[in-house]
This record gives sequence, C-alpha cells and structure tokens, in this order.
Amino acid sequence: MSAHEIKIELKDFEPLIWRKVVIPTEMTFENLHMVIQIAMGWQDYHLYSFEIPDINHKIVCDEDVYDDLKVWCKENQEQLKRGETGEYIKKMAEMKVKKSWNTEIDTYIKKVNTFQYTYDFGDYWEHLITFEVTDEDWKVSYPVVVEGKGACPPEDVGGIGGYERFLRILKNTRDPDHRMMKEWGESQLYRPFSRKATNYALIYAFKLLNQAGR
Repeated sequence: MSAHEIKIELKDFEPLIWRKVVIPTEMTFENLHMVIQIAMGWQDYHLYSFEIPDINHKIVCDEDVYDDLKVWCKENQEQLKRGETGEYIKKMAEMKVKKSWNTEIDTYIKKVNTFQYTYDFGDYWEHLITFEVTDEDWKVSYPVVVEGKGACPPEDVGGIGGYERFLRILKNTRDPDHRMMKEWGESQLYRPFSRKATNYALIYAFKLLNQAGR
C-alpha cells in the first residue's frame, strides 16, 4: 500500500518541537487531525482548522463554523461587487471552505506540499505540515511516528508565552510556584516525548477507527 511521509512542526517555539510521521494515503483531514494530536501529544480538547494559503482553502472541523464562514465569504463577495477593496476582503471573498470529515488530503498533496494546522483558537497553536515523500510500498495500514523531538506543551498553558513561563518555573526549584506548576503539568499529562508510547497510541486509535468504518 502507499503512504505519505509528513513532518509536523510547532511554529514560533525554540528549540523546535517536531514529529516525522508516515500516514496512509486516502486519509481525511479529520483523521489527519487525529494523527497530529496523538503524534504531538495534544489531548484533543479544542477546535482546529487547516489552512492552505497557496490556494486559499480552509478546512474546518465544525458544522457551525463551516456555515458561519460560508456566510462571511458571501458577505465579502458582496462587498467586492460594491467596489470595496482590500486584501482581506478579496481573500475572504475568494476563500473555499471545506469540511474536515469528508475532504481527503490526497486532493491537496497533488497541488501543494505545505499547509498550516491550527489547534485551540485560544492558545492558538500553529503547526507547519510538510509532505516530504510518498512511499508506494509501505507495509502497514496505520500511522507510524518515525522520528521526533521535544515535549508537547500542556493543554491550556497559555500559548507560546505561557509555555515559556511554565518551563522557566519548572527549571527553577526555588520559584514559589514551582511545586504548583509541576503538579499542574502532571495533571495535564505533560511528559517527555516517547516514540514508542506514541506509536502504541496511534495503533490503538486507528484500530478503533477502522472498526468504526472511518
């Protein structure tokens, strides 16, 4: 069977937190979201979207968000017809909005090799997804993490700035908030990246998906 090798990188944080994953072809964006969640170490608490800037497409995970964006795009189309200008108006007027659960990634891999995945519109974690190569002779039917580095930030830590503060306090045992922050991190399942544990989680999750016919 064929499979794509992708690289997932958390943007705007140093040192880089990244994973390299092999995923089956003909995967929906909804299932790719699940791969990213498990591979990175997120807990799937929040909404997400995929943006493909090169062709101005947005893939969303929620029916209400989809409906709202379609209305928003139509309103911007009307503004263009009235002669209003501006890059943002033009972008929104021309944007194509898709649903993650019925849109396959292979449709886009033929057109672009990078796009953006945004998770949690509060903390706003942006990830760069790069499609690196297609393997026509992959042996398994589930995603596999082949490389990676860096622990995933805890959920609801407060974005990049909050994560940096979290790490500073963890490193300073004399900080008055050290114990509290350490305990909070543990409650949020903050832990070092383990390729072995991550792959076990991926196998289990996609076994359930296959049983459900997804």
